[in-house]
Amino acid sequence: MYQLRYKRFYIREKKKLDIVDQLCYTIIVSWLPVLYHIANVDKTTTYKMNIFVVHPSPKVAARMLCDKHIVKMPLESAQMLCAAYDPMDNPPYKRVHYNHPCTQWARHSLANYKWLIEHANELCAEYTKRYGCDIVQHASESVIKWCDTWKSSISFKHTELTKHPQCFGDFHDRCFVLDNPVMGYRRYYRTAKKRFAKWSHSERLGYGAPYWFTENVDVMLREGQL
Repeated sequence: MYQLRYKRFYIREKKKLDIVDQLCYTIIVSWLPVLYHIANVDKTTTYKMNIFVVHPSPKVAARMLCDKHIVKMPLESAQMLCAAYDPMDNPPYKRVHYNHPCTQWARHSLANYKWLIEHANELCAEYTKRYGCDIVQHASESVIKWCDTWKSSISFKHTELTKHPQCFGDFHDRCFVLDNPVMGYRRYYRTAKKRFAKWSHSERLGYGAPYWFTENVDVMLREGQL
């Protein structure tokens, strides 16, 4: 009798723990990008942000990024989007990296801003697919939606899509391609991000690293095909 009562108690408590574990997992995964960002920002140096334009389409460019960037880049995109607003508008994120070339590009025209919004939304969707099993949202997703909703309040000086800057830091001479940022960013990704770029989570979804990262890349780099 005692053993039966104990067994029922154990099953009941285990169900409670399973619910708590699932809730904790959802919260941790949702806020993982923000915690990652805080832990990896070097307070003594200028933080380098970027927009990896590895494809002309903002959605395709997002899907091509490695697992680590799917976690990291929605936050950076949201920061650049918020930087376009006047601080008096109280955007969700405070203005940072205001003079970075990518931030300047994003607020230069309405078409640039829309491109980054579409890219950022796809990054969040990809994050949910790779990590959240359709239940976890990226912590910056609501910020990106806020920027999309209120973009009409921004006074853009231009409307057309402009050429994206190529921000490669120490790899500029090796990766820069005149008038072709897509090719430049593919070279940069292959050269500078090879050390950690992995697509383990996307491989489980039926697709992995993009062709320009894996297929005869050394030859393609030499022949200017990337």
